[in-house]
This record gives sequence, C-alpha cells and structure tokens, in this order.
Amino acid sequence: MKRIFASTFVLTLAALLSACAIPYETPEARANIERDLKLNSDDIVSISQINWCLFPYGDLNVCQPRNGLGVVTKTNLVLAYFKGGMYESAVVINTSDIQCAHMQNGRTEAGDFYVFTEPYAALLRLVPITGALALEKKDQFLSVLAPPSTETFTGVQGNFIQDTGRKNYSALAVPGGSYVGTSKSVMQIINPCTKGRTAQ
Repeated sequence: MKRIFASTFVLTLAALLSACAIPYETPEARANIERDLKLNSDDIVSISQINWCLFPYGDLNVCQPRNGLGVVTKTNLVLAYFKGGMYESAVVINTSDIQCAHMQNGRTEAGDFYVFTEPYAALLRLVPITGALALEKKDQFLSVLAPPSTETFTGVQGNFIQDTGRKNYSALAVPGGSYVGTSKSVMQIINPCTKGRTAQ
C-alpha cells in the first residue's frame, strides 16, 4: 500500500524537481534567511531546498507537494517559501512535538522520510534527492528531527497507510453515451508512534 502512495508522490513531485533552485548557500543568502525568518545564526544546524507534504490523520488525500527551503535549528524545522526575493515561513515543526519517524531507506541511504506529530504526518524530501550531498543533508536533518533515541520505522514497518475497507464510487462516461461504474479503495494514514497513537 505504501508503495502505491509513494509512486503517487513521485509522479506529483516530478514537475517540482525542475523548479528553479532556491538560494541558500552564499553568505548573502544566508544573511537574508536569518533576517527574513528571524533566526539566530548560531542556532542553525542545516539548510536545504526541500519538498514537503503535510497529511492530517484520517482518510488519505493526494497531496500537491510544496517546494521551498528547510531550515533546521537546534529546536525546530522551519519550512519556508521563497517569494519575490524573500523567505517566508510556512510551517514550523518543533522537535519536541515529533513522536516518531519513518525512513523508507533507513538512515544510511538518501531518500525521503516522515516525521509524525500529534495532528499530522510530514513527508520531507530534500533536494538533491540522491548522491553524497543528499545523504549529508539527510544526516544533518535527522540529527535534530529524529536522533537515534527517536522511535523509528523503516521499509514496511509501522504500517501507517492502511485500507479502510471503504470505497469511493463514481461513474465513467464511455463512447455511446453510457456510463460505467468504478470504485476505488479509500486509504487512511494513521499515527504509528507508540508514544502517541492519536487521531487514528
């Protein structure tokens, strides 16, 4: 089930990967990030371009990934947009609110990962998504968001995307003016954390 969902995300994400790079590596860009997001330079652990989706627990809807900048500080993750030459905070995830994490490929390989809070699951994909830099950035992000002491699932562990047993029904028009009924299973996303298990 998770493989189906992951492929949906990859297809939706394809257009975003061709988006213009967001500046963050130069001293000037770093200064602008600190100013616009009101961050102290000493608190910043890592910065990366990032795509993200937030999933409230319950029936699973297809997400249009957001593209922006991820800034990890000693206490939180700031997800920000880059608009008109300025950085604008969109979502802040405090590390104290993260109950567990899921990494499809584990800690030692590049790839997207989830962090679970009480109200939602956040799917995070760093850009670039492959190579040595991707793994380095992932390690830096996880050192704060999901250190080794955090409950962590890999691969099929966690089982946080499940079939509800319900179906959505619709009618598909076919040549000749008739309609054919179709159905699609309704999936749900749950909180797999033993620390939380809320809003399932």
